[in-house]
Amino acid sequence: MRFIESSDTSIRSSVITFRRPGTPMQFVLFPMVHIAEPAFYEEVTARLKGTGLIVAEGYPMAEMKRLRRLAEYRLDDLVDQVVAMDIESLGIPILWPEHFHADTPPSKLDEFLSDAGAVVTWLSRVAFPSNLPDIDDTSRKDQPTNRIAKAWNRITVEDRDRELISALGKIYRMKQQQPLMVAVLYGAYHMTAVAEFLTDKLGYQPVSAEWLTVRHT
Repeated sequence: MRFIESSDTSIRSSVITFRRPGTPMQFVLFPMVHIAEPAFYEEVTARLKGTGLIVAEGYPMAEMKRLRRLAEYRLDDLVDQVVAMDIESLGIPILWPEHFHADTPPSKLDEFLSDAGAVVTWLSRVAFPSNLPDIDDTSRKDQPTNRIAKAWNRITVEDRDRELISALGKIYRMKQQQPLMVAVLYGAYHMTAVAEFLTDKLGYQPVSAEWLTVRHT
């Protein structure tokens, strides 16, 4: 099952629909690339309008102001996802698995760490490679061995995978008998874990795929 496909001419993302006998609930995976041509984000947004719940990576726009300001500056024809997409304006319920609902206002240290994180994220996207490797349901078999790489992988991939899978499990348990189409709007590297969870744990199977062009190379 391939999520991202790279060739000499383009990078494409496969929007995959999963269904399961005995339940009307469907899951639609949107493997995201965070730097792309504007048309890619327009096509994703158009398809999100047909869903009833969005499970989204990251945080609400109100908490992404610093990253959005930084991400507006690019020297090419590509755009950052946080600038190009405003999914909150669609009027569709959104679940943010990473969003921490604190009972108290953030401290100065929290604000500093948030700003620092925005800068690091922006710098990583400024240096975004012009090409990407293919990503499929076997892409995560080789785990990093370097201590720093392992720690980075745990923070950016494994921890987020667990939050996402937990959220999808709760949605399924609570709403599985509803005719609901659930959009999973996450980075492509997370889709390996999502597809494994849907097929192995919940009994879902992919029934259709639609390729969208992320950008031309």
